[in-house]
Amino acid sequence: MIRSHTLIASALVLLGTCNIIAIARADIRITSDGGGSYSAYFAKVEQARASGERVVIDGPCNSGCTLYLRLPANQICATARGSFGFHAVRDERFPWPEPDATLEVFRSYPPAVQIA
Repeated sequence: MIRSHTLIASALVLLGTCNIIAIARADIRITSDGGGSYSAYFAKVEQARASGERVVIDGPCNSGCTLYLRLPANQICATARGSFGFHAVRDERFPWPEPDATLEVFRSYPPAVQIA
């Protein structure tokens, strides 16, 4: 539990907070995203990166949604309502975790968010 809170705090410190102007100008605003397929989120994040769209985390951003943390710092921020929920990657066909895929995802986050 402590590690989860540390990860959330690290992510929020890394991102800073959004000001009113940034929220008004955001191209993508996450208010409640439970996540989903990591491959689908990799594609969404890369599309946002390529387009330069800014992402504001303004509510829960869980599971695959956390991959937005891979964006450059000037392209993402979180409001006081923003939060992140992490878990091990699981194969969509089976209920058990995939350690190699989990490590790959965690290593793709910025250093302040990574699990050692």
